[in-house]
Amino acid sequence: MPDMKTIAGVVLACIATIVLQGWRHNAELATVRQEHAEEREAAANRVARANLRAANALQLAIDIDNRRKTDQAASEKRHFKEMENAQKSSTTLQRGVASGDVRLSVRATCPARAGASPAGRAAPAVAADLDDGTGRADIHPADGADLIALFAEADGVAARLNALQDWVRIEVGDAETPAP
Repeated sequence: MPDMKTIAGVVLACIATIVLQGWRHNAELATVRQEHAEEREAAANRVARANLRAANALQLAIDIDNRRKTDQAASEKRHFKEMENAQKSSTTLQRGVASGDVRLSVRATCPARAGASPAGRAAPAVAADLDDGTGRADIHPADGADLIALFAEADGVAARLNALQDWVRIEVGDAETPAP
């Protein structure tokens, strides 16, 4: 049978080994915990930076959309006012022509005064003057109203085209095409 000193020595060696192993495992565990904490902190920092970039991108998109909406509203208001003014002007002109307060005329040439006659015969002698044979001829009020309506429609189409071009410019962001 082994003696007590040998057994005590073996037990003491076992206890010392267990204590030393515990210290070594505790040191390794502390290192692993430290590395894990650093990795968690680094991951949290990456997530925070990604969230900040996403928030900045979202704010930029919101700002761009708000600016686009503001630009569209201003463009629509401006073009509506232009169309409204053109319509008022056309209506005023149509009323003036209808009432006779405004007369529309065109340049006209009188062949007899210019030295030619309709049948190819010599024109009768006319008193010498400085007139070159051109003058103005009034347009019939009904024809004038038709012309005014035609021009008003053309102005409306031009205004709508300008509005559409502005809308495309604002929506697409074409900065190279100047606004009219």
